[in-house]
Amino acid sequence: VSNNVDFNPWLTTAASVDLTPPANVIPRRPIQDVWAPSLLLRWVNPTDPDFARVQINRSDGFTTTILTTAATGTSYLDTTMSYNSLYTYTLYAIDSSGNSSSGVSFPAP
Repeated sequence: VSNNVDFNPWLTTAASVDLTPPANVIPRRPIQDVWAPSLLLRWVNPTDPDFARVQINRSDGFTTTILTTAATGTSYLDTTMSYNSLYTYTLYAIDSSGNSSSGVSFPAP
């Protein structure tokens, strides 16, 4: 019976866990359609290498609605808004590990 234990330091690597949220998106001026109740939201994505998508929330002051959790481009057309309503939109950058930025909010008609 041998008490020798083989130890290989190359086989005992710990997986690193990403807990760092991405930077916020940079919002651009939204464009409202004058013929239909819709608003084109636009932004610049962060340059974080693990940036994956954008979550967009809309609040009317009483209710917050998640419009999408998977915006991957630099714009989103909100076609569910109502005329004569004031909204606050909040955009969150999400990375590939699921970390969320603090979010950036802005009012829109």
